[in-house]
Amino acid sequence: MTTARRGMSGGAAKALSRRRPTTAPDDADAVHRPGGMVASLQQQPGGGGLLQVALSDIATHPDNRTHAGIGDVSELADSIRALGVLEPILLVPAEDHLAQRPEHRASIGDHAWVLVAGERRTTAAAQAGLEVIPAIVRADLTGAEGLSAMAAENMHRLGMHPLDEAALFNLQAGLGFSQRQIAERTGCSQGHVSKRLALLRLPQPVQDALGTGDIDLTDAQALSRLDPAGQQVAWSRHREDGAPLVAVAAAVAQEREAEEAEARLRMEVEGQGLQVIDAEALFGADAATYRLTTSAAIEQAAAAGQLLVDVTGGERRDYRAATTATAANAPTPPGGSGATSSSSGAAPTPSRPLSSSVGESAERTEQTERARARRARHEACVRACGGRPNAALLNAGLLQATLRRVDLRAHAVVELAGQFLHGGRDQGGAGDDWLFSLPTDADEATQRRAGWALLLAARELRARETHRAWDELDAQYLQDLTLVTGFRPTAWEQSRLDAAAAGEPSAAASTSSISTTSASLEDQ
Repeated sequence: MTTARRGMSGGAAKALSRRRPTTAPDDADAVHRPGGMVASLQQQPGGGGLLQVALSDIATHPDNRTHAGIGDVSELADSIRALGVLEPILLVPAEDHLAQRPEHRASIGDHAWVLVAGERRTTAAAQAGLEVIPAIVRADLTGAEGLSAMAAENMHRLGMHPLDEAALFNLQAGLGFSQRQIAERTGCSQGHVSKRLALLRLPQPVQDALGTGDIDLTDAQALSRLDPAGQQVAWSRHREDGAPLVAVAAAVAQEREAEEAEARLRMEVEGQGLQVIDAEALFGADAATYRLTTSAAIEQAAAAGQLLVDVTGGERRDYRAATTATAANAPTPPGGSGATSSSSGAAPTPSRPLSSSVGESAERTEQTERARARRARHEACVRACGGRPNAALLNAGLLQATLRRVDLRAHAVVELAGQFLHGGRDQGGAGDDWLFSLPTDADEATQRRAGWALLLAARELRARETHRAWDELDAQYLQDLTLVTGFRPTAWEQSRLDAAAAGEPSAAASTSSISTTSASLEDQ
């Protein structure tokens, strides 16, 4: 027994003392033919000798979800009856395992050993009528290494469910191992690990359907490539109309790409201080009449402060804002096409025209001041995200966001937060990738900085809304920016803040403008 205990921990030695093997250790060459994984593990530091361990002393590893899927072992049992167990199983002392995983005490009970690798051999040996089985004891395999060994054996066994693989990988990730390290330890590619872990980010109903076989792995992987919101949309459509999940996921992916392209274009146009509109809602059936089709016409409208832009579908379309007066005096439509909608040849008045040239001038001033204030706040947010987050403001803001059910993971919020974190720059369409690529084990400082950026982005997008007057939440937002960055509100912003403090609509909010004549128009 002295030889068998060499290289074992105190827990392993105590386990041997508590439960003496039914027979003494056999000669290794008589019972063991080194295999790839077991041979490698046997050479690792801390490896124990070869023992004959009573089957009744072995507990199934509590993290091994594949126990019910080991399949038919009758042929293996027949082989064991004839030849014995040719490759030993791998065990860790229960005492060492419980020292690191005390939550498994009820599952392990009073067994002396915990099985790491060799469940099919153990089951077949019991079926063959054996009372003992050759085993290698490794007291050091109580953490991620043991999970890697278990995953490696299970992966190379036919019939292992993808969710079971994902669970084993996730356990190792929870112990601090990267996807690359998990792949190296389990003998698969990093891409395989990544795809399996992505399954665990699917909505629970989807995971349940994969587990029961209602959908297959191809369906689940197609869905896993979408963001969380897209997964919910695709799954709901699939359940409602029964369309193939792969096709539904592809359609949703295209829709999301179009939405992201539109959001990027919107931000680009607004960054130029231009008004984004819904041309169909604003001009109605006459939208084509007010479309600008030449660079000269676009430049002229921009110089006059009358340039409007529709970004629906991620495609930019330029229009001229028309007043009643300009429509009556215009001999041809502003697009230069020569088309008219009346026998007089005058350009038609849009369905929601500006009231007068005075109103048009006020609108240009309003747009200019709004854009200038937005740029100043944007720069202040970039400065705020460049330093250490204010803990008190962050906690108070997150509480308020929770109470008001603000979606801090909405695409527009995440994309704007990414700009704040990257010095105000648009990351070439990176969108919300920065958040979803954030490591799950990111340090607290990184997590707080991300949360701070998301909170500022949500508050900034709210302040950009043009369909309402500012309120106490907007006032608090600007006050926080002032406290953190020394930001100073513009005169335009101060008028809105004063109106909010007095409980009255601001002058900006009551201005007769395109923004207020189109109920669906928001400056976001």
